Amino acid sequence: MEAIPSDTSITVGNTIAIRVRIFGVWAVAFDRIVDVYGEQDGECRRFGFSVGTLTEHPEQGEERFSIEIDREDHVDYEVAAFFRPNTLAAKIAWPVLHRRFNRFRNQSAEAMQLACKLGPST
Repeated sequence: MEAIPSDTSITVGNTIAIRVRIFGVWAVAFDRIVDVYGEQDGECRRFGFSVGTLTEHPEQGEERFSIEIDREDHVDYEVAAFFRPNTLAAKIAWPVLHRRFNRFRNQSAEAMQLACKLGPST
């Protein structure tokens, strides 16, 4: 699974394509960034954004990605989602799509852990 283009800025209103291979076939679905937030207080920094599916997306719903970094640079990362099938094909493939989402959530957490170990890019 990958976002296209990979350098899309995280700005409300931007559209992003998600490309995924399912049953040996590439599928593309479109999402729009619907919310972005960032805040800092004495305890931690928080950043996050939400994407909503567009009309032709096989699923209907939203996903939220959030990061919280405390004073000691401990990082919490969360992916939260609510969605349901939006097409007949998605209804038929729902168990597979649900497993793919769980795999994506785990892979994105692993990517976040690696990014935290490597530090900021130069």
